[in-house]
Formats: sequence, C-alpha cells, structure tokens
Amino acid sequence: MTTVSPGLEAAPAAKPATPSPPQPPRARPSPFVRWLLRVPPALYRLGLARQAGKRFLLLTTSGRKTGRRYTCALSYVRTAAAIYVFAGWGPRSDWYRNALADPDVSVQLGTDLWQAMAHPIDDPDERARLLRRMAEGADA
Repeated sequence: MTTVSPGLEAAPAAKPATPSPPQPPRARPSPFVRWLLRVPPALYRLGLARQAGKRFLLLTTSGRKTGRRYTCALSYVRTAAAIYVFAGWGPRSDWYRNALADPDVSVQLGTDLWQAMAHPIDDPDERARLLRRMAEGADA
C-alpha cells in the first residue's frame, strides 16, 4: 500500500485470487490488542531497534484530519526494489488511510530512518504474492 522512500510500499491485506463469499469487516482491535501493538514502537524507543527491526519497521504518517504525526510498527517484506508493509485491518487501518491522504511518510528500519512516499499496491496478484512471502517469513 505505501511507499516511503526509495521504495517502501505497504499493501492492504491481499484479496484471494479466487472469488470467495463476502467477509464481514474485521472488527477493530480490542483495548488489550491495541496495548500489545504499542510494544514494538516502545522497543525502538528503548534503543532495541536492532532486534525490533528484524521483524517490524516504524511508519510515521500525518493524521488525515489533524495533521498530527502518528507512528505505528508494521510487519514488512523487503524486495530488491522496495519495502512493503501491510494493513492488518485492511483499508480501514488508520495508518493506511492517513498514508493515502498524505503519502509523505517517515520510515525507521532498525537504526536507519528516512523519508518516503507511500503508494498503494493495486494489483491483487502482486498483493497475494507479497502476502505469501510475508507468511513464509522470507524476503521477496
């Protein structure tokens, strides 16, 4: 879905290649899950970026309504040309909607920090391929 610099892209969860019955929208995370989602950014802030960067990157977006900066930790897949991140709650994810409204984002991977431009991945086959790679835990 999102590109953040020389090639960081974040994609919403891929749609299956074969049609399936419509799914109800995924519920927003519970307060406990939201609390757990704060752990990876906290690891970065505590100086443990090298460990956290093996699994997560930090993406900072500007709020689409307030302009306030928001940072979240996202799983990613790296290719030779780009880094892709995924919207676990699909296109309803706040960070995804913020990046669509203002694609100028910041990315931190380990101790590296850079500015980037976010771009959605529109090709469902490409999203499915990247999601499979992420599930395998391998770089594309």
